Amino acid sequence: MYIIMNKIITNSFGIFILLIPLLLLLGLLFNNLSKRSFYPSNGKVEVSRIKSPVKIYFDDFGVPQIMSLNEEDAYFTLGYLHARDRLWQMDLTRRVAEGRLSEIFGASTINFDKLFRTIGINRFCYSWYNKLSPKTKQILDSYTKGVNYFIEANYNNLPVEFDALNFRPEPWKAEHSLMIVRLMGWDLNIAWYTDYIIGEIINKVGVEKTSEIFPDSNTSLYRKPQMEDTTKTDKEKTAAVNFNQIAQLGKDFFNYNEEYRKFFSINGAHVGSNSWVVSGAKSSSGKPMLANDPHLGLQAPSKWYEVYIRGGGLDVRGMSLAGVPGIAIGNNRFISWGLTNLMNDDNDFLILKRDSADNS
Repeated sequence: MYIIMNKIITNSFGIFILLIPLLLLLGLLFNNLSKRSFYPSNGKVEVSRIKSPVKIYFDDFGVPQIMSLNEEDAYFTLGYLHARDRLWQMDLTRRVAEGRLSEIFGASTINFDKLFRTIGINRFCYSWYNKLSPKTKQILDSYTKGVNYFIEANYNNLPVEFDALNFRPEPWKAEHSLMIVRLMGWDLNIAWYTDYIIGEIINKVGVEKTSEIFPDSNTSLYRKPQMEDTTKTDKEKTAAVNFNQIAQLGKDFFNYNEEYRKFFSINGAHVGSNSWVVSGAKSSSGKPMLANDPHLGLQAPSKWYEVYIRGGGLDVRGMSLAGVPGIAIGNNRFISWGLTNLMNDDNDFLILKRDSADNS
């Protein structure tokens, strides 16, 4: 028994001795990978794509302050900084909107890709860009150049997530910034849940009782067609959709959307954002006071990116969205502004019939 125990102790000690250098090596490799994308916060970066030198200061909290001589260079620099600090987040978000998560995550995200390709955020943004004003396009173009300059300059030294999944980000497009805005709108949208819930209730208790529960809703849209009514207009016939189809379609959307929210940990309670203003007549300073409290689900990193921008006609500070030029919530020298979500009815389900000539 004594000899056996000695062998066990000896073997265990030998294994432990072998593991120590292996663990040290793995620790050094992980430390190197994780710090590769800790880009310097001082020094100079030579850039040929800006008109004039730009200075960037970081305060004690790491908040950047962009000092530029013109707006184009200011937006270029904002794009550069967003990519520097949030490129992985930006790339992942545009992949959600485009329905391209499965390219990097595999089969586990196919349902999310189906969901967002059906919603069509990417298709809308490509058509939307053509309708933007020349000024807006100029801002997006300057910002996009800044993002892409960072990607090109650091192509072999990008955040560890790109190495872990063995891919490199594609060039940024102006439409990708639009997609991030629209995707945030989708994440904050809960109006379509109403159609799904009403469809489910109708399946349980019928149209008449449901109209009593929701007297302000147009439950006639959910009535199940009984027979062909030649007295109805085409519009009325279209409205008389099969509520079983509505309920099933809503259930698929509901399930896919819930899976997507859980996958990205944005399914926490965050209902109830608000904005309000107190008149200067009621404040001690005599100036109006703005309070803005947008309730978003907690994420790491946050959707927000704090920054101060000065250049040309810009002198603004506040919260930007990673991947989007400009300040969403903040102030300039004259005014402050905030935002909150409007719970309006901005979604509808459409039941489409396949063209009999379509064999795809």
